[in-house]
Amino acid sequence: MSECSLYLYMSSKILNILTKYYPGSGHSSVSIPQIEKAFRKIINCQTIELGGRLYSCPEHHAYSILYNSCRQRGCPVCNEMRRLQWQKKKLQILLPVEHNHLVFKLPPSYLPCGC
Repeated sequence: MSECSLYLYMSSKILNILTKYYPGSGHSSVSIPQIEKAFRKIINCQTIELGGRLYSCPEHHAYSILYNSCRQRGCPVCNEMRRLQWQKKKLQILLPVEHNHLVFKLPPSYLPCGC
């Protein structure tokens, strides 16, 4: 499965789950306004509900409609492509060697300020 088709598959699965358990559907007891607003935006992401733009060629032979994104942090449609682009950019700057990331704490006596 290609990266793009996997992205579309996962996005549709997540949107199906959100639609099924959306607070307004009666399956959930969530009534926090901010969460309900985020759910509505995510469910309606890139649909006519959030508006859009109509593009056409100068001769008006072909049209293209681009719907607005919700830009919610948890949206699988909006942020997955941004995440993949960020990941691709970061992978380009890594050295082509195997490496590990290690974090450790030094005792205060080793710190220059003695904190």
